[in-house]
Amino acid sequence: MSLLDQVLVIAGPTAVGKSSLALAVAERVGGEILSADSRQVYRGLDIGTAKPSRDEQARVAHDLLDRLEPGVRVSAGWFLDQATESITAIQSRGRPVVVVGGSTLYVHALVEGLADLPPVSRSVEASLMADIANNDASTRLFQELADADPDAAATLDPSKTHRLVRYLGVLRESGRRPSELWAERSRPPVPAHLVILDRPGRNSTPASTNVWSR
Repeated sequence: MSLLDQVLVIAGPTAVGKSSLALAVAERVGGEILSADSRQVYRGLDIGTAKPSRDEQARVAHDLLDRLEPGVRVSAGWFLDQATESITAIQSRGRPVVVVGGSTLYVHALVEGLADLPPVSRSVEASLMADIANNDASTRLFQELADADPDAAATLDPSKTHRLVRYLGVLRESGRRPSELWAERSRPPVPAHLVILDRPGRNSTPASTNVWSR
């Protein structure tokens, strides 16, 4: 399978070198880069998001950067819709697609497909967020999710509360586990070759790279 048939996705933790690797690969193969970062999509959010510089964007075409004004709410479903359109357009130009991911949820949606989770009411979402803000209840709420749906909890970083609130809201309002709903995927995965970069351990040498294909 050629690079034109399968998307290359580069993922991994913050500051591990994803963007520099994506840029080098895209330049080498004549590809274009698709951002899977939930913050770089906003105009004006340049500091603290490691958004590619103007020089880097001039060297390789980037998509899904600076699409929205700050404050506009987006979801993994929105990202998947936009990414699918962009991938089709890039491949139609005869160019390989290199996706570089800062958002684990966005990368997961791309390579695993996505279920349409039911909406969570503003009142339930606000109640959960207030609980976290006022009582630092993240650990307790994460345990609540882990007890009810360990598969969903296993996909989360407990320190990132947005997805925790989303999953708990679905669980409380619908009575269904998010992992059950994932099994009913309405949006198929994109054929992908996933490369996960990892930081070297204290006593190890260069960073390890895990490769996975669908």
